[in-house]
Amino acid sequence: MSQERWDNGSFDPQDPRNIEIEDPPKRHSMHNGRFPVCPRQPEDRREWANRLWIPRTDEFPSAPTVQILRLSPHLFIFQTRVTPTFWLWFSPQEHNSSPSVAPESPQAQGESSQAPGDSPQADDFEEDDSAYGDDGENSTTTVAATILEYRELHGRTFQNFPTTEYWGPNDDKQNEQLDIGHHMLTLLLDGKLFLAPISLNPQKVIDVGTGTGIWAIDFADAHPSAMVIGTDLSPIQPCFVPPNLKFELDDAQLEWTYEENSFDFVHIRCLMGSINDWAKLYSDAFRCTSPDGYIESLEMDIQFTSDDGSVKPGDVMYDWSTLFINAGETMQRTFKIPKMSRRLIEAAGFVDVVETKYKVPVGGWMEDKKWKEVGRWNLLYLKEGLEGMALFILKNILRWEYTEVQALLGQMRSALNDKKNHAYYEIHVVYGRKP
Repeated sequence: MSQERWDNGSFDPQDPRNIEIEDPPKRHSMHNGRFPVCPRQPEDRREWANRLWIPRTDEFPSAPTVQILRLSPHLFIFQTRVTPTFWLWFSPQEHNSSPSVAPESPQAQGESSQAPGDSPQADDFEEDDSAYGDDGENSTTTVAATILEYRELHGRTFQNFPTTEYWGPNDDKQNEQLDIGHHMLTLLLDGKLFLAPISLNPQKVIDVGTGTGIWAIDFADAHPSAMVIGTDLSPIQPCFVPPNLKFELDDAQLEWTYEENSFDFVHIRCLMGSINDWAKLYSDAFRCTSPDGYIESLEMDIQFTSDDGSVKPGDVMYDWSTLFINAGETMQRTFKIPKMSRRLIEAAGFVDVVETKYKVPVGGWMEDKKWKEVGRWNLLYLKEGLEGMALFILKNILRWEYTEVQALLGQMRSALNDKKNHAYYEIHVVYGRKP
């Protein structure tokens, strides 16, 4: 593609020399029209890019870019700052780093500064605002190259962040389960993303342990006034997200480096079994929460139980929970946090603390329409994540043989499918305000 064609906007996206189109994106793999998570393998990434209907060019244009993603040694994807268009660039020569393109200043591009109350633009974040950004030496991805060299256990991959060893997988199968869980939790909260009475126009929000980033994406879409940060140990989030959202590779257990009194809302969800010192985590959150800002922590109680005696000690579902509780004690990362979170949040200094408990059914055995639907999604959530939940915990922490793990998984699947079991577990949602 010539520089002249790029400058005058005459580039034809239907030119077969510049575009490759296969099948349209699969609807079930999209969320609210967002791009699906980018696969890890280069051959899968090529297919992923083609399915997004992204134009392809053999010449990297000189136009300034917002974000560059390296799909393979020869294949890059970038978004232009001038137009809201994504391009697929193929280089016949292998590059050790993504092409470096200096951005123009906002004034040179005819952009005005942000007025008070306006939605934050892409320029409000640093140029390198994503874990998927430029591969240059300043990129988040070069802080530790080993972060992307995932640990593998019987075909499942796990994060390799140098400071923390998380028990859950980070592969595509597990990511799908996390998104199913997000849908279930949204149904549980009657379509809400949170319960805390935050301000209508929050300015800065952090989602700690963001996972696939799906909560942060939904929040950023619903609150364009807010600059949203999602942090996680694994770079598994979508590549292209709302302009007021960025993802960062970070370990929440380390000392928080954010400014004091900077966040209007701190959101924490489903970190049971992954934190050594919850009191420190909540204290760090308190320090970084702005006055009158809120924290909200949602955690699942790992203990399956029932009101009719269908799940009791000695049953596989009950004993499954005991295994996780024991493993948490061994790792010194408790799974009992749901029953502790209110006390620890109050001890951190938050006031007006409110705790809401939900009995979440496993399966559609309840008569109420809402709880029947929540239960069905919860059952799917558990089935999809069963192996991922158990593999590292049982094999690496409790030292089970792989055959023993698979035998227990078979028993658990049978128990989950048994309609005579009226199992449930509790979810605790705790929020509080910084005075």
